[in-house]
Amino acid sequence: MDLDKKINELLACEDCIDISIKKFSPLKDVINFNDIDSEYFRCFCGKRPLDIVMSHILKIMIEESVVPENASLRRNSPVPLLSFYYSDVNPQFIGEDMLILLHKDFTKSCSSRLITDVPEVKCVLKGNPKNLVGQFDKNSEINHFEILDGAARQINVMVTLLDEKIILLKNQSKHHIEVATTTEMKLMQLHNYLVDNDVNKGVAIDAMCGLGALGIYLLKFGFKKVIFNDINPEMITALRKNLEINNITEGFEISNLPFEELDGSYVDFCVIDAYPNFDTSHVIEKAEKLADSIKLFINKHLYNKKSKLFVDMSTTRPTFKDTIDAIHRAGGIAFLAHAGRYKDKLPIKECVDDMIKNGLDGLEVYYPDHNDEFRNILLDKVKEYGLKASGGSDDHHAIKEG
Repeated sequence: MDLDKKINELLACEDCIDISIKKFSPLKDVINFNDIDSEYFRCFCGKRPLDIVMSHILKIMIEESVVPENASLRRNSPVPLLSFYYSDVNPQFIGEDMLILLHKDFTKSCSSRLITDVPEVKCVLKGNPKNLVGQFDKNSEINHFEILDGAARQINVMVTLLDEKIILLKNQSKHHIEVATTTEMKLMQLHNYLVDNDVNKGVAIDAMCGLGALGIYLLKFGFKKVIFNDINPEMITALRKNLEINNITEGFEISNLPFEELDGSYVDFCVIDAYPNFDTSHVIEKAEKLADSIKLFINKHLYNKKSKLFVDMSTTRPTFKDTIDAIHRAGGIAFLAHAGRYKDKLPIKECVDDMIKNGLDGLEVYYPDHNDEFRNILLDKVKEYGLKASGGSDDHHAIKEG
């Protein structure tokens, strides 16, 4: 695999023109459907702006009655996944065979048109991105996204703190959605934990290994042996390929069992990366029998300070104060943008208060996702603390005024 060539394919050329479509407006109101074809806004380098490609895709979905006639990019588009991810590179210009699409209502007819008419589309998957893909436990079946057309092979390349890259190959129809930046963050957290806690680099278990990223990292970090385990036989097949492509030829064992049934003696380290919403009580109980203590995390416990598996990441990320001070030192004004987008992830009201105490200058009050109630909450904060207020549509350019 020529990684340098694949990475360069993600980059725009100097002639690429950045175009953005109004994402909340019905697509039919902001772009002429008769203009959209496979060459619409294509650069000489062969790439098109992401919003143009997604508009082409959504146009076909509207014509095939997969989505309503008033569909918009923000509300009705399929999930666009890259066929190749490199670290945190987020390409805004898309070339041939770069996209894997996922939508719960795709039809075979729509899929055929997408593959034929949109050169950037490599694969079309039918499924709900919120549903579990893979095998949840020993009593559950193995679930897949349905491949309607194309090949679902995806490559993820992570840059690590060891100055080595880790490469993961996967079939996106068989694996839950996790892009390179998410895996890269887990590897960073794993590295920092190992360094900060002076963990003995003896034998480790990657208890729910999936594609093997964490266990591969442990071997590259210097562990003498890693036991890779996963209940899903399809993940074991993928793991073997990933061990090979990362040049791992020794120092490992592979097991295909429910973790609670894994038979093993004492190990130095146990890493568990469970499915979201997975009941981990029995997993923790088993891990405590295998290891002197569980020295890392189950992902959903990372930010729960009450969890026995909580890992304090506060020393590895800038605080609100650090960030605001840096903006001020650079001569900037510190605004919090689209606060409503964080409501499901953070205690946003408390976070806003904390930012204000640390010098926040303003809030983006007017934003398409903000309802009247939330907008009034932000306005009250602006008035109470004498902040600046701003508004935005989240559209960086307009292909058509409106």
